[in-house]
Amino acid sequence: MLFDCFKNLNSLELERIYMISEKDRELIDLLTAMGLRKQEAEVLVGVFRGLRFSKDIERAFDLRQPEASEILRSLVRRGWIKEEIYRDGRAKRGRPLKKYDLAVDFKRLCMKLIERKRKELKQIQEKIERLERLIEKF
Repeated sequence: MLFDCFKNLNSLELERIYMISEKDRELIDLLTAMGLRKQEAEVLVGVFRGLRFSKDIERAFDLRQPEASEILRSLVRRGWIKEEIYRDGRAKRGRPLKKYDLAVDFKRLCMKLIERKRKELKQIQEKIERLERLIEKF
């Protein structure tokens, strides 16, 4: 039996539904710990896992269209994902679809986030040591 939220989808749409795995959930949690907002991490992992259209991302992570669009724009501005206009021949009117993909290697992106966090940790450690030296004098 399908969940109620899936009952109005046709079979092609059902094939495009992204189910979040435990590994992906852990990846999202760790990216959040590295400083990304939770929804940014979700969208980034979704694009990494093959979600290419805003509607798919909205469904996978229970986002409203304006939220998904804002997050996607933010990730495009950072240079982490790229967008292209997608025309499938059927869409003659209305807004063109935008298709998303990673603009950088996912592993390299994660390594940059790790390095940034390590730099922050080093700065905090230096401040702690300075404070310890300062309070020893009292």
